[in-house]
Amino acid sequence: MPDLLSHFFLSFSLVILLRIKEEDYRKFFILGSMLPDISRIITMFPDIIKIIIGKNNFLNFIAQPYTFYILAEPLHTPFSILLISLGLSYFFNKKRQRDVFVLLLLGSVFHIFLDVMQNYIGFGILLLYPLSLKEYYLGLFEQSYIYTPFFSLGLFLFCKIVIDKRINNKVTERIKISLKLKNVAILLLILFFIFCVSFLTYNEFIKNNVHSLNFLISHEGWENKKVGLYVSEVLDSNRSGNTFTLEEESSTFIVLCNELPYKGEWISLVGTYIGNNKIQCEHWIHENLEFKLLTSLLGSILFIYYFFSHKTYKW
Repeated sequence: MPDLLSHFFLSFSLVILLRIKEEDYRKFFILGSMLPDISRIITMFPDIIKIIIGKNNFLNFIAQPYTFYILAEPLHTPFSILLISLGLSYFFNKKRQRDVFVLLLLGSVFHIFLDVMQNYIGFGILLLYPLSLKEYYLGLFEQSYIYTPFFSLGLFLFCKIVIDKRINNKVTERIKISLKLKNVAILLLILFFIFCVSFLTYNEFIKNNVHSLNFLISHEGWENKKVGLYVSEVLDSNRSGNTFTLEEESSTFIVLCNELPYKGEWISLVGTYIGNNKIQCEHWIHENLEFKLLTSLLGSILFIYYFFSHKTYKW
C-alpha cells in the first residue's frame, strides 16, 4: 500500500482536480481515503494487545499474529469499507447522511484503487471478499518506492497552487456530529458483524494461503512450490555462501540468492521452497519500513489537523 501521507496528498489532489468546492465534502472524501488502512494500523499491535490482556486463552488466541491478521485484514476490503462508511454516516444529521456515506465510500474506493495498482510480492488485495479470497494487483509500480510520497506532495502542491486558487471554496452550514448511544451502537454492531464474518472465513484464509499464511503456519507439503514472504527481516547475510537468513513471524528461513540484502533490512520476496526451511529466491525487493511508518504517522497527523480545522463541525 502507499503510505498514509501519499494517500492524503493524492486524495486531496483529486478533490481539487474534481473542483469540489465544499470544504466538508472534501474532508469526507479524504477521510474515506484513509479508512482502509485502519487494518494495517491494527495489525501492528498484537504484542501490545498480549501485554494488556494477560493470560486469557481466548483473547490470546486473537492476539496471535496469524489470527490477528486474519481478523483485521477484512477491514481493508470493499465489503467492510461499505459497511463502515454506512455506520459512520449515522453520526451526522439526517439530511447529510447520504452525502457523508457516498463520499466516505468513494474515498475508500480511491484508496483501494491506488493499492491495487501496485506490484505486490507475496500478496495482493482481497477485492471480492468474502465471496472470494483471490488476491488482485496490477503491478504498475513497486509498493516500496521511496519517491511515492514526494511525487504525491508535488502533485498536491501543483493542484493547490495552480488550480485550487481559482476555485471559490466554501464552507456550508456547520455539520452536527451526534455521539448518541444509538449511533455508537449501530457502528459497533457493524464492526461486530464484520469480525463475525472474519471468524467464519478464518479457515478459508489459511486453506487458500492468503498472504502465505498456510505456508507460514506449516511448511509441510510446500516443497518445490512457489511461496512469497512479505516485509520480513534479514537476520544475517552470508556473502561468501550466497545465502541470507530471513525471519517472518515466528519462522526462520535460509534463502539462496545471488543478490543479497544487508543484515537488518526488511524485504519481500518470492521464490521456491526447497525444504528444510530453505527458499530458492527468484526475486526480492527492499521494503523501506521505517520510512513508510514515519510518512504514515506524518500523514495521520496532517489529516487530523486538516479534518478538524476551519470549524466545520459542531458537537
